[in-house]
Amino acid sequence: MASSAKNQELIDVVFTWSIDDVLNKDIYENKVSKIPLRFSSSTDYTKSFIGPLIEETHAELLSNMNIISQASIRGIKVASQTKDNKFPKDYLYSICLKEKSKVKIMSLRWEISLC
Repeated sequence: MASSAKNQELIDVVFTWSIDDVLNKDIYENKVSKIPLRFSSSTDYTKSFIGPLIEETHAELLSNMNIISQASIRGIKVASQTKDNKFPKDYLYSICLKEKSKVKIMSLRWEISLC
């Protein structure tokens, strides 16, 4: 199951999700508090949006996973890290794609090959 979001960046939380977590539409059911109308501090205000943001991110990812089989696909010709990439905050890559394919994806299978 998804890990706690305490003191983590959103991308770190998302990367802890397994495929089963992403495909579980009920993973955050009854786990996200309502955003209150009043706050005792700006920190409380900011923190109140963390749960709903994670839940919404999960819902968007699930929605996209459900329609991925309808997407057109392209192979990766060349992928390389951009210059001045400051890991781990920057995830920037230059990617060249092969010509568009008419083949539809029939199952979730991920292969990454770097040239």
